[in-house]
Amino acid sequence: MEEVEVQIGDCNPEDLSEIKEIEDGSFDHPYPSSMFKDLLQNSNGFRVARFGRRIVGYYVMSPSGYERIVIVSLAVHRDFRRMGIGEKLVMDSIALCKNRFSAARKIELQVSVKNRAAQNLYLKCGFRKIGIIQNYYENGDDATLMSIEVPHDSWKSLESSDGR
Repeated sequence: MEEVEVQIGDCNPEDLSEIKEIEDGSFDHPYPSSMFKDLLQNSNGFRVARFGRRIVGYYVMSPSGYERIVIVSLAVHRDFRRMGIGEKLVMDSIALCKNRFSAARKIELQVSVKNRAAQNLYLKCGFRKIGIIQNYYENGDDATLMSIEVPHDSWKSLESSDGR
């Protein structure tokens, strides 16, 4: 399919109903609306992809400890899949991590072992498979744990200044 141009920006409260619709259409065990409301209030990493006025994808990430960010959820509306939007969202999450979460050294996520398309997307964007979490999902399915290092220019200068 052909790539579409989308605008990626921060999520607003009025976006949550469309996000919930995408979530429900994307996952067997979707997160509840209340969780998205909480994440919008408490996360600095909740972004949406817009095609015109329509939200066609989103991601939300949240700090987990000092140096780790977790992508809690990322999804693209089923009518807009395989158009490059997922890749744009993943790459935006990496860039946002560098800008808003300056202490973060890695991004992690969990994806169903059965979801090969999502795993391939993350691999294409530079993530590595680092393990399997058994019985991660409510139905007993396993998850693949994936991770990417987040390079920051300031780390390179610090590392080179101390002789490494």
